[in-house]
Amino acid sequence: MDGEMTAYGWTMMIVFSTLFAALLATAIWALVSYGRRIQVDQERESPEELLAERYARGDITTEEYQERLATLRE
Repeated sequence: MDGEMTAYGWTMMIVFSTLFAALLATAIWALVSYGRRIQVDQERESPEELLAERYARGDITTEEYQERLATLRE
C-alpha cells in the first residue's frame, strides 16, 4: 500500500468522528442545561418574600402574616 487508507480505515474514521461529534454536542447540551437550572434556582424568591408579597397584595391579614412569618423563622 502506498499510504492510502482502506475502506476499513475510512469507515472507522467516519464512525469515530461521528461519535466524537455526538459526545461533544451532548457535553455542550449538558452544560447549557445545567447553567439554566442554576439561573432558575437563583431567580426563585424565598418563602419570606412570597409571604410578604401576599401580605402586600392584601391576600392575608396582618395576624396571618405574623403567624406564618414566625412559623417560617422557627
